[in-house]
Amino acid sequence: MARPLVIYFTNVHYFSHPRRVYIAARSRTRAWQISGVSQETLKTGESTEAGTAWAPPFIQTEGVWLEIRDHNEEGWIRPDRNMDDTCTMYKARVPANEKAFIHCATLAACKETFTLLLDRALEAAGHPREEFQ
Repeated sequence: MARPLVIYFTNVHYFSHPRRVYIAARSRTRAWQISGVSQETLKTGESTEAGTAWAPPFIQTEGVWLEIRDHNEEGWIRPDRNMDDTCTMYKARVPANEKAFIHCATLAACKETFTLLLDRALEAAGHPREEFQ
């Protein structure tokens, strides 16, 4: 069986904040079906096969992984970026912590799961989400 294609792109926003998303699929059409991301975006995104050094080691099946971390609040994906968008000694870091991601069959399901986690955290802190809308 062929390894799934892992497509990585950094331009997915949820709750107005950027989050990394990995989509693993056996074809670009399948990646489009499970993510809803246009095929043009998938063509221009970075991609690699699962199991390579550039792919997260925990991705072994088809699906979507949505990062929980908020890059606006917790640091840039590329922290060594300069204001003029040039790099200084940039080295790509492949995530290895599966717990930092929500894994679902589709991107819509990942977003819904993320919303549920956020709602529970707000409720535990005594703040209903309606206060923030």
